[in-house]
Formats: sequence, structure tokens, C-alpha cells
Amino acid sequence: MKGGIVLCFFLLMLVGCAKTGNEIFSDSCVMPNEKALPGYWELRDIQGGFRQPRSANDYVPRNGTGWQFEDSTYRQFYNGTMVEEGQYTPFRDTALATGRLMDAIRIQSNDIDRELFYEFKQDTLVIYEGHIAWDGTISKYVRVPVDLQRK
Repeated sequence: MKGGIVLCFFLLMLVGCAKTGNEIFSDSCVMPNEKALPGYWELRDIQGGFRQPRSANDYVPRNGTGWQFEDSTYRQFYNGTMVEEGQYTPFRDTALATGRLMDAIRIQSNDIDRELFYEFKQDTLVIYEGHIAWDGTISKYVRVPVDLQRK
């Protein structure tokens, strides 16, 4: 009897977690690879750079500031509004900010070429841009479903 209950539970999970194919991920049952760049990443913390200091409360969930990556394209959002989009190319090199060999992307948009080095720390995407001593930044993002960007 117990085996039948367990089998029914697993069958219900399989049926209940089916994806429609239109969303990056919107169901709670199937999560994408947390160590993969594609998806929507929302800002939680930023350090360095030439900017006004901000408190942690500026980057609460659903703040609408982050990156959406697909296979070779990206979109950058600020406060729920797309501010930049373009193509990116992955590569590996030594990051100025860390002195380590890291994964990186080169983004091209509006005649601007930028290199963003990144790594994953648990469920957080950490992006290093530039050299910290020269107004570079370290930004931390968490993956969120696209449909929760500003709700």
C-alpha cells in the first residue's frame, strides 16, 4: 500500500510540474541550473564604483534592477525599465578585480564594449566589472522568475 502511495505522489509531481515551454521558468517544481548564466538575475548588493552610497534596502526583492541573459543576448534593467540590450560573447581570462582566471562575457551595445567577469557563490551570481581601485564594481544578484521582476 505504501508503495502505491509513493508512486501516485511521484506521478502527480511529474504531471503537476510540466512546463509550457513559453517561460524561462515559471513553475516552482523545475528550477534551472543555478550555475548557468541564462535567466533573470536581480540585484541585491553592489560595492565600489563612482556612485552615491546606497543602503541594503535599495535592493530588496522585486526591485526591478538586474540582468536577463539568454544564449547570446542580454537585457539590463533598472527599476523595472530596460535600459540596455545587446549581444554578449563568453570567454575566460584573468580578472583585474580578483587576479584569478574566471568566466566572463564581453557585451556590445550602443558602441560600448564592456567585460564582466563572474562567478557563482551558492545561489548568487557575483559580477566583477573593472578594477575596484579604479571605480570598478562588485555586484551580487539572485535568480528570480521573469514574471516576478516588478510585482
